[in-house]
Amino acid sequence: MTTYAKIENGQLITAYNGYNGIIGLADNIDLMTANGFIAYDEELISKYFSGQLEIKDNTLVDISDTPEYIKSQRLIQIDTELSQASIDYSTAMDTAVIYPVNGKSYKPSYAGDNYSWFFQAENISKAIDPTSTIFPVFIKDSTKLNENGVNMSIAELTQLTAFLAQICDNLWTIKSNKENDLLTEKATLQGE
Repeated sequence: MTTYAKIENGQLITAYNGYNGIIGLADNIDLMTANGFIAYDEELISKYFSGQLEIKDNTLVDISDTPEYIKSQRLIQIDTELSQASIDYSTAMDTAVIYPVNGKSYKPSYAGDNYSWFFQAENISKAIDPTSTIFPVFIKDSTKLNENGVNMSIAELTQLTAFLAQICDNLWTIKSNKENDLLTEKATLQGE
């Protein structure tokens, strides 16, 4: 597709109705050409607006192979990858995993959220107290369905929480390593 545009004041502007007060300019090829607009391939226009082309000496010049452009694009990509690493971590923390001991599914985030109250000092002392009725406790899996619940002793709940905590640690390590690699690369690029 063809788009009419011209270089004016160091910028590429596309023809539009109302340019210099001319009504209907963008609808009339003769008016556009009379006002200095020329036909450009739409892909070329897109490259200009995406930053792959610059205007030098009133000419569009492809800069997409220059080290500066490549570096700027990589810096943008690094920022995107950093955001994605956080999203991936959050998603993985909230994605159920199968606990091999009972075949039920639990989310790694449960290690710190849903079950942590059991391990507060007052609750542990109640659980150790022979007159306590806290344990065994009925723990539902990630489906939240009663039929997928399991009665657990403090030892079983401790084991489940340790299993989930290990997964959390692994996910955090993966995220941290990815972020550190990206931030190191970013610092190197910015230092050049």
